[in-house]
Amino acid sequence: MEDKKEQAKEKRKPKHTPQEKTTPDSTTKEQYLRLYAEFDNYKKRTRKEQLRWIEQANKRLLKKLLPILSDLEKAQQPPENATEEQIKKYEGIELIYKKLLKLLTKEGIEPIETTEGDPFNPTKHQALATMPNSDPKATNTIAQIISKGYKLQEKILQHTQVIVKA
Repeated sequence: MEDKKEQAKEKRKPKHTPQEKTTPDSTTKEQYLRLYAEFDNYKKRTRKEQLRWIEQANKRLLKKLLPILSDLEKAQQPPENATEEQIKKYEGIELIYKKLLKLLTKEGIEPIETTEGDPFNPTKHQALATMPNSDPKATNTIAQIISKGYKLQEKILQHTQVIVKA
C-alpha cells in the first residue's frame, strides 16, 4: 500500500521545476549556437562570393574596354596635311580618349610603363615579331611598341605588344 502512495506522490510531483522549464537544456542551446554559427559563416561566405563575382565582372568589362582605348589612342594623331576641320575632329577623339582613360584610372587601371630600348620582359610584354639586330648589347630589347599594356591592382590585364630586337 505504501508503494501505491509513493507512486501517487510521484505522479503528482512536477517532472521539472519552474526554473528548469524557463531555461533550455544544454543540448538544445548547443544546437542553437552551432546553427547560429553555421548561418553566420554562410552569410560571410556568400558575401565573399558576391564580391568575387562583382570583381570578376568588372575585370572582364574593363579588359574589353582596353582595345577601344588603344584604338582611340592611335586615332588621335592627325595626318600632316590635315585641314582645320579635320584637326577639330582629331581633338574630339583626343577628348574622348582622355575621358575614357580618366574613367579607367579611377577604376584602378594603370598603363604598364615601357619604352623602346627596355629589356624584353615576358611577364609584361607580348612579342609580336622580332627584327634583326646589329648591336649585340641591344639583343632582346624592345625595338618598337605596337600597343600599350595595362594592369589592374598589379595584375596584368593586357600585355604591352612589342617588336623585339633579336
